[in-house]
Amino acid sequence: YTVFSDDPSKVQKDPDVKPRTWSNVLVPDFVQQDGKGLPDNIVERLGIGGKLVDVNKWEKFEPASLFGDFHPSQDAELKSVRFPVAKTEELRARILQGGSMPSVMIVDSFFDAKHCDLPQDFVVYDCSSAVDRDAKVCPIVSGDFHYQGSASGQATASMSASLTHPTGISVPPAREKCGDAGRFSLETPQQTEAFIRERHGTHLAGIIASRWDGFGAGGINPMAKIIGVQVDMDNLTDEGYGSWLLRVIGRIMFEQQVHVVNLSLGYLPKQPTMATSDQERHEWLSELIENHGTGVLFVAAAGNTKETDGCFLTPACLGLTQDNVVTVVALDTDGGAVLSGSNSNSGFALGADGEGILGTMPLNKYGDMSGSSQSAAIVSGAVSLALALGERWTPRGTRERLIACSDVSRDLMGAMVGGKLDIECFLDGGRDRTVDEDGDVKSAKLVRVDRGGQASGELEFFNNGTSRTEPIPIADILGFQRVENDPADIVLFLQPESNPDAKVVRLEGSIPQDQELVFREADGPRSKLKVDEVVKFTRRAI
Repeated sequence: YTVFSDDPSKVQKDPDVKPRTWSNVLVPDFVQQDGKGLPDNIVERLGIGGKLVDVNKWEKFEPASLFGDFHPSQDAELKSVRFPVAKTEELRARILQGGSMPSVMIVDSFFDAKHCDLPQDFVVYDCSSAVDRDAKVCPIVSGDFHYQGSASGQATASMSASLTHPTGISVPPAREKCGDAGRFSLETPQQTEAFIRERHGTHLAGIIASRWDGFGAGGINPMAKIIGVQVDMDNLTDEGYGSWLLRVIGRIMFEQQVHVVNLSLGYLPKQPTMATSDQERHEWLSELIENHGTGVLFVAAAGNTKETDGCFLTPACLGLTQDNVVTVVALDTDGGAVLSGSNSNSGFALGADGEGILGTMPLNKYGDMSGSSQSAAIVSGAVSLALALGERWTPRGTRERLIACSDVSRDLMGAMVGGKLDIECFLDGGRDRTVDEDGDVKSAKLVRVDRGGQASGELEFFNNGTSRTEPIPIADILGFQRVENDPADIVLFLQPESNPDAKVVRLEGSIPQDQELVFREADGPRSKLKVDEVVKFTRRAI
């Protein structure tokens, strides 16, 4: 049997209770016959049902879909980072068939884990106080579940009655479904620290993992499991607090099986010197990153302090020395230039849109925020989406792929190693990928280079830096691409196999036109493509 109710609260709380409306109170025994009207009690029930439809809009009460469409206001943003919107059906199928739910940790100031647009798998740890420095883990203050140890992986519920931020925001305990009553509350927060801190973490979580339901804001990966860690932003350089954070965050990462850590925060280590830009920093965050060098990718915001002399900001500047750190520069609305005020450095990995990014705000609201924090969250979402699709790259391989896939432009050179994030190329990391002049994508393994009828394992490249033509082993090439569609202007990304500790190298120059790339299809024939027909080549990720 079906239970119907006139009480909106019962319908909202119990999915098995349906609203009584004009369409579900009629039964065959009460149809109009021989000119007789319906019984008075049925007419009364119809009136109640009709009123509920008008007042509460029951027709909008449907389960929120994890995979739907993006909100139209995000079209430009998604196009800029080359998100494969046209392939969402394919992505959905791949995730549901063989993917997994990757864990993304966001270290920030505050989270509304109950926002209606955020994933069901969201847990928040409060590490903002180190009063009890003997505590082995921070208390869970909100969320849907947490893992009871990584060995068993058994999930247990951990709900809170309410979560109140020190500034007074009260977060409702129950997760509502966005759009049930047609709500879309857009706010523009004042750009002051007091206002941003209470919204910052929630905004980043939405950029990474909001549902694709055509309402509000869609995240880059709606399958991500978000682990929010609230920290005291004003005391990150306190040695005692930092030592405690190192222990407790490391344990959370282990228990929650974290794959990606988003660090949209930054601080200057005590007494920085010019020499520290070339040295590893040994404070808590540096040690945390070093301790997880082989299994976790840390995505760091470049910062918005407009550093011009050296590089001192932690964790952004760790991207200059650590293979498992991807430092992301904020780009403007068009993605063609560094956002005004954003830090940049020739050693930072790549850039992503960071101006006017739509995301979730506390209390089921939405809003635009700008900065490298938002850019880093977009990259974190892209990495977690690759994981959800079943990719298992190393942190170093992921960083290399992000750089090699990025779209290089003359305006961004000098501000980063790569260019603007290209999500479609990045997600296609299981194969060698070539884009020709017509925009067609070729999937086949690069096996050799032919020149003058002779086969070679090297690509001849004219290096502008040395002003001579040099042979480059194809095994070292991560990718190459034309700059602004100029066939005589090529950027080549290298990772020498002979030096596994080396960072990605970017060379600028040109490729002699008498060379052909020879590809081999999987278990199929070989084919050739002239170098001057290649717009962008990217080696598969490892």
